[in-house]
Amino acid sequence: MTVSLTDQDGQNATGTLSANIIDDVPTLNSVQSQQASNDPAQTPAVGAINFVPGADGAGAAMTITVNTTGLTSNGHNLVTEQVGNVLTAYADNNNNGSHDAGDTAVFTVTVNTAAGTSGQYTFDLLAKLDGMTSNVSIASSGSFGAGPSNSIVVTAGGQNIVMVTGWAPTDAGGIFTGAHEAAWLAGGDPSLAQTSNVNGSTAGWGLGNNNFDAGEFMRFDFGAPNDYDGAGGYTPPAITMANVSYAKFSFDAVSASNKVEFVAHYTDGSTASFIPTTGATSLTINSPAGLQIAWVDAYESSGKTKLNLTDVGVTSTTVDHTIPVTLQLTDGDGDQTGTANFTVHVKDGLTPFAVATPVVLDLNHDGIQTTDLTHSTVSFDYNGDGVASKTAWVDSHDGILAIDLNGDGKVNNGSEIAFTQHAPGAATDLAALEQVYDTNHDGKLTAADHDFAQFGVWQDANGNGVSDPGEFKSLAALGIVEIGLESNNQHSVSADGSVLTYGEATFTTANGETGAVADIGFGNFDSAASGAASTMAGTSGADTFKLDSLDIKDLITDYHGSEGDKIDLSALFDTAPAGNISNYVHYNSETNTVSVDASGSGNPANFVDVAVLQNAPAAGTINILFDDTNHQQHTATI
Repeated sequence: MTVSLTDQDGQNATGTLSANIIDDVPTLNSVQSQQASNDPAQTPAVGAINFVPGADGAGAAMTITVNTTGLTSNGHNLVTEQVGNVLTAYADNNNNGSHDAGDTAVFTVTVNTAAGTSGQYTFDLLAKLDGMTSNVSIASSGSFGAGPSNSIVVTAGGQNIVMVTGWAPTDAGGIFTGAHEAAWLAGGDPSLAQTSNVNGSTAGWGLGNNNFDAGEFMRFDFGAPNDYDGAGGYTPPAITMANVSYAKFSFDAVSASNKVEFVAHYTDGSTASFIPTTGATSLTINSPAGLQIAWVDAYESSGKTKLNLTDVGVTSTTVDHTIPVTLQLTDGDGDQTGTANFTVHVKDGLTPFAVATPVVLDLNHDGIQTTDLTHSTVSFDYNGDGVASKTAWVDSHDGILAIDLNGDGKVNNGSEIAFTQHAPGAATDLAALEQVYDTNHDGKLTAADHDFAQFGVWQDANGNGVSDPGEFKSLAALGIVEIGLESNNQHSVSADGSVLTYGEATFTTANGETGAVADIGFGNFDSAASGAASTMAGTSGADTFKLDSLDIKDLITDYHGSEGDKIDLSALFDTAPAGNISNYVHYNSETNTVSVDASGSGNPANFVDVAVLQNAPAAGTINILFDDTNHQQHTATI
């Protein structure tokens, strides 16, 4: 375009203006990793996805991919299927490599681009994962006990792998009759007498030497030793071997003059027989899905051979899996983001972490340094319940913005550093500060704002999570005259996924120096920490918002009683059959907060906040569902 300008005395100047029309492109930034215990009863893990859809808004299409290599549940490999915004991993019960009716759902990954500050995913474990199975080579790393003896325990990798005992058929001549051999192969209990001369090494297993001769019978026992004869004379020793899902044997080539046979006993009491074919030199016995090998019988039917147990698949009794996930999203007109990778760490005893949202200042101008949740030694009481919980934390050279609400010159709990607790509906602390404390609405925190004098910086110099004397200094004492509250909204994830940065701004000192202000989220184990709540978004029709915990204050973004929306509180309390609902539930129209007293005392001190209604509906329009002690459901409007 050509532009012409004319001044007041009629002189002209022209220039060229170019405008490039670029379709708005959605962005998927770093996605927060999470962790969970191998316990389906645990609360699902929620992570931030940091999605910026752009002007076209979020699209419904997405691709969720989970790498399930090496994962099993009840002995079955996992297969995945995505429907809409939910990917489900199933145990492949019929082992055909695809999802079929009857397969067991093991976990889901659900992506909600409207939840939280910039979208969230939820990992929900529905069935336990198995421990990892690893190959242990006895031939290369096994340690054999002294023999000949009643039994030999082979160890490898610091654990007991197998206990081997020797036996002899009690039939005439010490060799099974044809009928007894057939009965044993069919899973029958043979008539045997234990010997005291089992002998084993990498040179082979046998009775009295390292050869497996005709009529010799051995048992390879795994897991907890088995009492083969019940009330009979054999008593298993008080020792435990590894849980084994497969066992590999080697032997001389099978021929007419060398016939070796096996019967495997599994942990459910079932059996399977194996007769290697002519020319075979090895056999691998695999347990059925969901089972382990209890023991394996080996019998030399004719001739002699060199029998070795070479490898076993040892299944860990503990679970420790890191599950890789890949996500790709779209905007409203179908433009795709790049892919983002994150992980969910499933391990016995882990707890999903919540996120608390303080503001951190780079006091020494070297970038904001943090410690991840795993390696942190700091605990802090975010929710004010008097219990400090482990948290990711800031380096001792940087500081946390705080407000001294009670004037005691220190930080007492999360209410003085997590400002979203003061601003229902605010996504992060910078947004909360601008909403509540920027009283002159200039996008900055300065002396022109009413509560500026109460603000300061807590520099946890000794890194103990306690506001010790001298660690809290006012902004004036630090020479800070201005803190920008308008974030650049540049999202990132660091510290192994336990520190989220929602954006940055700048602080300014009296001498004109500037420094970075980070809108931070610290992963922590305080279940009611700011930011730990779920964000619930409804539809254009009637929605039911179910609240599950008294310890978490959820955010409901679009409650509309006129559309038939309801809030289900039945999981939080049971009223007496004729109880007054006002003794159990309050709605504060000034703070838009629903609170509950599960005891029904009606004492204001006993009410806890359970939800914030972001669109501020009027009192008298909140429809609730609740149960009484007779398990009858009721409705009421508050």
